[in-house]
Amino acid sequence: LFPDCPGTRQATIRDFTEPCPEGNTIKKAYISNSPSRQIKAGDLLLFYRSKDRKEISTYGIVERTMVSRDPSAIASTVSNRTVYTFDEISKLASKNALVIIFRQLGNLNRPVNASMLVEACDVSGAIQSIRKIPDQAFRKILSGGA
Repeated sequence: LFPDCPGTRQATIRDFTEPCPEGNTIKKAYISNSPSRQIKAGDLLLFYRSKDRKEISTYGIVERTMVSRDPSAIASTVSNRTVYTFDEISKLASKNALVIIFRQLGNLNRPVNASMLVEACDVSGAIQSIRKIPDQAFRKILSGGA
């Protein structure tokens, strides 16, 4: 979803021969089964890479959200803005999917890893889940945890 994030991966031939709309667009979609319903247009988002780098590297702003069990409505809403296939969307929709349409604003110059989140920003618990953080923690994260 964020191929332009520094250090994400090495370029492959696919980058030059196949379209990758979900990675090449600024407006993207995130789909999950999070029970959270607190996200609204204008909220700022931080993305924690939980599978590989264990750090916050990208940020964006919410344009709109929806909650749905209708995979066709979700697929229509997200269009080419997600990495999920229709089958994956259908599985998520079976449990009331939360869809977040957001605009990627950029990548952090200094990504913030999990230990920095706990130590400098006082953020703990399930870091990779949707959650609200205090404004001062957000400012620290944007400044690289300093």
